Amino acid sequence: MKYMTKILCCNFIFIIILLSAQTYDFNKEVIYIFENGNRKSESIIYVNTKNDTYYLKIFRNEEKSFARLYDFKKNRIHHYDLIEIKGRNDKFDLKYIDSERYYDHLGMNYNSYGYEFLENSGKNLLNIYQTKKKKKIYKNFEFETEENEENLFPAFRISCLHPFEYNNQLTFNKNVVVKKSKITYKENTCDCNLKKIENINFTLNIP
Repeated sequence: MKYMTKILCCNFIFIIILLSAQTYDFNKEVIYIFENGNRKSESIIYVNTKNDTYYLKIFRNEEKSFARLYDFKKNRIHHYDLIEIKGRNDKFDLKYIDSERYYDHLGMNYNSYGYEFLENSGKNLLNIYQTKKKKKIYKNFEFETEENEENLFPAFRISCLHPFEYNNQLTFNKNVVVKKSKITYKENTCDCNLKKIENINFTLNIP
């Protein structure tokens, strides 16, 4: 009888763990190339086109490769080791490390800025103003789009619209993918252009 009770308790605990685990689904890999003068870097992210409240970002450098899963809704960041598969630069495994509260983006009061989408000669413009009165531009984004089955503007925002990547109210209400963009900030300009979009299908479970 005690043995049966122990089995039931273990099963109950296992069910509770499964129910409490957070599940994140991803269906697109999106890569943008960011160029600023002689500096060039890749932004590799995984997104769910039905839910832009989270994304997975891949970090690769000579010292270490790792990944971070950002959850805007729960203000959580989940850390992973990225294990490369030998002979396959585009394949890897993820090993969960830990999770923590994430507040860095909460210092940005997105509601205090002014936003304006315009269209000029077939190109789209996004002006972000320092205040809601829209008198002085903080940043300007000129971007070219292409029609798409799904709206991939959130992937562009996450990759290129720093420090507004966490503002999921900043959206473009058309099913498009942003192919090219030029960003102007004060006297500086840089480019953020699409390199790759690929359909994927995988899920991460966070304990």
